[in-house]
Amino acid sequence: MAYSGCTGDWKWKREEFGLPFHYNKFEICEDCFAVSGPGELNFADARDEAPWTKKRRLLTDLLAEVDKKDSSFPLTELLGYHNQSFFEDTMHDDLLGLRGHMNGGALKELCDAGVFGPFSDIGAWDERLDAQLQAAFVHFNDWAADRFIQHSQPMFTHLQLSMKVKTREPVLKSKAKNSQVVSQWLADVAAAHQDDLYGKIRAMTLRAFDDFFHLVHATRFPNWKRILDWTEWIVTNRYDSLRSVTIP
Repeated sequence: MAYSGCTGDWKWKREEFGLPFHYNKFEICEDCFAVSGPGELNFADARDEAPWTKKRRLLTDLLAEVDKKDSSFPLTELLGYHNQSFFEDTMHDDLLGLRGHMNGGALKELCDAGVFGPFSDIGAWDERLDAQLQAAFVHFNDWAADRFIQHSQPMFTHLQLSMKVKTREPVLKSKAKNSQVVSQWLADVAAAHQDDLYGKIRAMTLRAFDDFFHLVHATRFPNWKRILDWTEWIVTNRYDSLRSVTIP
C-alpha cells in the first residue's frame, strides 16, 4: 500500500499525523515556515511574493520533530507519505473557513446599507443590528422557499455574526451546507445592489465563490491536476529509489 495524499480538517491531520506545527503553535504549517504572530512570515500576507512562500519545510525536518513525541503515528510510515501531500479540503477551507468571513461581512454591510429595511438610530447597536438581521432572515427564508432550497440556518443575530462587541469582525456561524446556501442568497442580493464600484466588486466576489462551489460539487474532484502531478512524482521517484537498491 502506498500513500498518495489526503484531505481532512486541521485538527484531524494534527492528531493522526502528529504534526508539530499547527493552529495552536507559533509556526503553523507543516509545509512552509508561516507563523501566526508578528513578523515578515505572518501567514496573513497573501501576496504572491510573500516571504513565507520562498522556503519549503523538508520532510526529514518534519519527521525529526514528530519523532520527539511520545506517541507513534503509523500514517507517517506509509510509503509515499510527504508533508506536501495534504490537499485542500473544500468543506473546511471554504464553507467552514473563508466563506464564514465573506458571508458575515457581506451580510453586515447590506444590513448597514438598509437593504432589508431602514436602519434605526434609536437603541443599542446590537438591538438595531438584530432588527436588520431579522428582516434579512425573513428575506433569506422567502428566497429559499421560492427556489425549494432546504436549509437549517439559525436566525441571523449579532451573536450569530460572532459580534459580542461592535468592533468585532463579523463571521457568520453556519454549518457547511447552510454556509453555501447563505452565500448563494447573498450573491443574488448583492447583484441587485451594485450602486458603486465597491458594490460591483462585492457582487462579483460573492458570485465567484458561489460558482466555484457549484463547479467543485459538479466535478467532485477539485484537486485532480495537483493529485495527478503528485502521483506522477511519487511513481517516478519511488521507482528510481527502488531500482537503485534492487538492480545491480
